[in-house]
Amino acid sequence: MKLKNCKIVVVSGNKYHISAPHGVAVGNVCINRCLEEKSIWHETAHLFGVSDHYDENTHETICGDEKCFMRWNALNGDHFCEKALSEIAF
Repeated sequence: MKLKNCKIVVVSGNKYHISAPHGVAVGNVCINRCLEEKSIWHETAHLFGVSDHYDENTHETICGDEKCFMRWNALNGDHFCEKALSEIAF
């Protein structure tokens, strides 16, 4: 059986060693170390084409919405900003 356009979300806690403190998304797979729902939303959004709303080197935000899940600390967010919603691709 071939799964077409399958997205895989792994919620692992500290079971897997990854460099990111909360989680990472690559291709069609995301691994969440942080068990907080907001962090899981952030990593899962990457599977649908949503970009990080912060500079990857400095972690400085590039999003004007201080409650956006896609900023550096997703735990402070409570929604996806308009930019994030516009980036979603199925």
